[in-house]
Amino acid sequence: MNIQKIPVEIADNKNTKDFGTLISSNYHPAKYKGNDFRLFLNIAENKFAGNVSFSIVDSYRSAGNITASLEYHLKTKEALIPTQSDIVLILAKPKLETPDIATARAFRIKQGDAFIIHEGVWHYAPLTEKESAKTFVVFTSTTPYDDVVLVDLEKEFGRVLGI
Repeated sequence: MNIQKIPVEIADNKNTKDFGTLISSNYHPAKYKGNDFRLFLNIAENKFAGNVSFSIVDSYRSAGNITASLEYHLKTKEALIPTQSDIVLILAKPKLETPDIATARAFRIKQGDAFIIHEGVWHYAPLTEKESAKTFVVFTSTTPYDDVVLVDLEKEFGRVLGI
């Protein structure tokens, strides 16, 4: 198997802007500060066109930290929220039909932050540099059935992407 390695970058609100919205308290002041908690309001907003699905992805480092496929959603943003440890997302800029893997980048999303993937951005399941990671996935409940374009990278390009 031919693996195209992509260096992992720590996600920030500048290097990820072409791919989505990083949700992190690091870039926003707290709207409320008390002795018992701080509240960061309206860091990001997302309009969903229908019922919202909350799902969980379990990722395993033992799978080799490769992405053999990429997908995109034309009408739906997808929010990913790592809950167990940091995750790595391989993302490629929007291009219909097949991804432009020359634009692929790998971003580490820290546990406690979240990332909303823009419509049309190529992506797949989160990778992990730890033993395993749990990630909440939030999108319109019909997205997996009527808004997915999936490409097998090995068949299309003769290689897969990895970190």
